[in-house]
Amino acid sequence: MPRVVLPAAICVALILACQTWAEVPSGHIYSPTDVTTPVHATVQPPPAYPASLQKSGVAGFVVVDFIAGADGLVHEPRASQYSNAAFAAPAVESVQHWKFKPAELDGHAVDCRLSAIVNFTPPNSHPAPRVWEKKVGDVPVYRGDQVTRHVVPLVRTPPKYPAALRKAGVTGEATVDFIVMPDGTVAQPTVFAATDPRFGEAAVACVKRWKFKPAERDGHPVATRMQVPIMFTLHR
Repeated sequence: MPRVVLPAAICVALILACQTWAEVPSGHIYSPTDVTTPVHATVQPPPAYPASLQKSGVAGFVVVDFIAGADGLVHEPRASQYSNAAFAAPAVESVQHWKFKPAELDGHAVDCRLSAIVNFTPPNSHPAPRVWEKKVGDVPVYRGDQVTRHVVPLVRTPPKYPAALRKAGVTGEATVDFIVMPDGTVAQPTVFAATDPRFGEAAVACVKRWKFKPAERDGHPVATRMQVPIMFTLHR
């Protein structure tokens, strides 16, 4: 698993994408396990801490999926998971400006699909107290800045598109807030935001079935809070 060290305000770890490759008009997109020479980061500007969170001073993270192109640039960055929605845009904006020495396969530069965990720490902040923010029953729930390893998705079934909205040609999105338990199951999924309540209901029903490799704290699986955006689009 390739890793990159950045300034104290942000730590980024590149993680393997779930798929090996996908066919696109320009060729193939490979995973890090398929290439003979891995991607090497050359420029990685840190993200700007959101002004809207300056007063609260919360820490958090965003998982950004993207393609490290054969041209050394980032393509199609998108936030696939985050601890707070306010971190999503600055994380994607930061990753968009990263540059790489591209991956190679048998001596030829190729596109490589990656994910990056972008951690946010409040400017001029002290380390977060090593306590949990709440409990689910007797299980403490930790914040994203309190774990030593973030969750990894294992099963993410797609949502069922609301029939009435599909028939009307309506697209939208919903953001679901939930807790990933130490056994990797989902607890307390709720709608954080949705362009239509029906998208929110469908997104929650979907997330309930997801499975994760849980977060870890000092080598032990723990519960942690997540937020995930789910897009509803129509393919014609």
